[in-house]
Amino acid sequence: DVGTARAMRAKSESRLPLAERIAIETGTLLTRGVELHPQQRDLMQMRIVLEAEFGSLERAFTLASGLLTEETSLPADSIHELMAGIAIDHGRTVQAAASLDRLQRTAVTDGQRLRLKAAVAMSESRWGDAVKLLKQARQMLADSPSHLLKVDLTLATCCGELGNVDDQLVAYRQVLKYKPQSIEARVGLASTLASAGQYPEALAEYRQLVHLPQVQLELARHLIDYNWQFPDVARDWREVTELLDRVELSRGVTVETVLLRAEVLVAQSEFDEARQ
Repeated sequence: DVGTARAMRAKSESRLPLAERIAIETGTLLTRGVELHPQQRDLMQMRIVLEAEFGSLERAFTLASGLLTEETSLPADSIHELMAGIAIDHGRTVQAAASLDRLQRTAVTDGQRLRLKAAVAMSESRWGDAVKLLKQARQMLADSPSHLLKVDLTLATCCGELGNVDDQLVAYRQVLKYKPQSIEARVGLASTLASAGQYPEALAEYRQLVHLPQVQLELARHLIDYNWQFPDVARDWREVTELLDRVELSRGVTVETVLLRAEVLVAQSEFDEARQ
């Protein structure tokens, strides 16, 4: 469980090589665990989730389908629910519908059915319909944090597509109330605030994640935009320079860091140096 969580967190932080390495190590341990303890339901579920996220989606479905024909402590409904959730998350609407059709109606399965309808609406760019469906699903899945997280993050995406910034901010903030460690929600909140011109709030959110490589350049870009709002004498480029130094120290000089340094030089009226 710890290995799977570490792999997922590394993936959310865009540290993909690390995420893949942890996933391989965890997958090996889970495979051995399943062989030694074939009746341990948690091990089997984690193995399938890990395969779906870091391996082959088809292989994950094959593993889950195989459990339906084996004697395990994992009820068939749990397997179908797991398959439905993975299918919805990866846009496999036909597979999701097939799995949901095998489940009895409960608040969770009804909520998942609404998520599926929302996924179909999103694939057809019917963002308004998707928002309505997700809000209904949210009520159904209120007592299921893992499902609720996916609903709220998807809802934020749909609101963004519609240009409803206020609703998008609400969705991200809802996630951070019950899962403050969500990197996707905090980055989404920061990005949305910045796009709305609410720089002080946006920068405060970005600074909480400044240890992440993908955030450092994004923060530098927004700091440049923010500084442009002030007269020359009031601009402060130290944080931008420190961020770019930090990025180049860990990843070397890149086209992005060169361009951002040039933007800073232009803002300082150092045109000749910027051209170089």
